[in-house]
Amino acid sequence: MGIIPSTASICLLLLGCAAAPPAEQAAPPPDLRPYTDLGGDFALIDQRGKVFALESLRGRMALLFFGYTYCPDFCPSTLSRLTRVHELVGDSLATVFVSVDVERDTPEVLSDYLGYFPLETVGLTGSREQVDAVVEQYGAEYQIEARDGDGRYLVNHSTDVYLLDGAGRVRYMFGYDYGPEEMAAVIAGLQRGQGEDEMRSMADDALLVARDLGTYGCGTWRQGAPQDYNFWNIEKRPARAGPEAEQPAYEYDLGSRTP
Repeated sequence: MGIIPSTASICLLLLGCAAAPPAEQAAPPPDLRPYTDLGGDFALIDQRGKVFALESLRGRMALLFFGYTYCPDFCPSTLSRLTRVHELVGDSLATVFVSVDVERDTPEVLSDYLGYFPLETVGLTGSREQVDAVVEQYGAEYQIEARDGDGRYLVNHSTDVYLLDGAGRVRYMFGYDYGPEEMAAVIAGLQRGQGEDEMRSMADDALLVARDLGTYGCGTWRQGAPQDYNFWNIEKRPARAGPEAEQPAYEYDLGSRTP
């Protein structure tokens, strides 16, 4: 009489014959090579009324973005995101906020606004010519909308956050849909020395060329909770639609601020 295999043996035999599931491919690491033709040093006026030079951050990584204090959505939610990024990464990271609304965003206004957030941020302003030069250096854009009857206005502006290394070079650009944990993971790669082998130009970055840097502005898309925002381009066509387009709420979000 032959030996009857156990149920466990049969299962092992069957599993051994079955094709192994395909291994999941790991996502490629982010391209952190420094740009040769994007970014650079500049000097503007900070929220204390003092001249601030970007080179003063040498040896320290920084996150830089453009916006304005009357921004109803992107700017407060970005500062909230970056607060969480700092909690994940630590104090080795600086934050730089360049206002494109030089008419209203005086040093005093910047100081009051940034005081709402538990994050040490350098707020910068200057003359229109000075700010425009920095905007051009970083390939950003903005557009001041027509004033309403009360003289109020919104400003459409680029929504990228630039990751700068300790030498002040642009190493990565975070879109508005990057969460704090994703941003912290990219920053950790830069801390490990990732992307130091060679340089690159903007023309080498196919995604950067394809997305037409700076076409996205921000503003309220519909009535609702403060976090219900959408982003559109300067022609006012919706950039994204549906629930996935809503700006996520964060712990420190101030919500909407009326101009």
